[in-house]
Amino acid sequence: MKYIGIIWNPTYMYQNEIKKNIEKVGRNITSKSLNLDTTNFIKFINELYNYPPDEKWKTDYKIKDLTKYSSKKICIVEFEIIDTKQIINKKNKLVVEKAQKLKDMIRSKYNYTKLNGIREEIYIENSFHLTDNDEEYEYQKKIIEKYKKLNHPG
Repeated sequence: MKYIGIIWNPTYMYQNEIKKNIEKVGRNITSKSLNLDTTNFIKFINELYNYPPDEKWKTDYKIKDLTKYSSKKICIVEFEIIDTKQIINKKNKLVVEKAQKLKDMIRSKYNYTKLNGIREEIYIENSFHLTDNDEEYEYQKKIIEKYKKLNHPG
């Protein structure tokens, strides 16, 4: 199954370490940094979390938390996991076990950032995002392709 992972801006500084963790279970790994201005960053988050229709307050909270950082640079990682063993996760979704374990491990290990040289804990869902199924992958891939065209160098 194909996956899209997003290393959000607070944990972007750990992207190389996070990608090494992905390499342990994934294959055919590609990554691309994306640097959006604040307006497009907010639009990107709103579109990304419109599937499945999320509770608006969750998206608003994510936007509020992620836009407080001056850098809006994120890393998009695409990869495959060749495994079919599925489990029911905390959100009552049927997911591939290895993918869920990878997401949980990254979120728990990288649940902090450094802001002005000071370690600051972050909400775990704002460290790393991972698609759960093929439908979500296809939906989010289209959004990412759209925003790659708006990427700022740097």
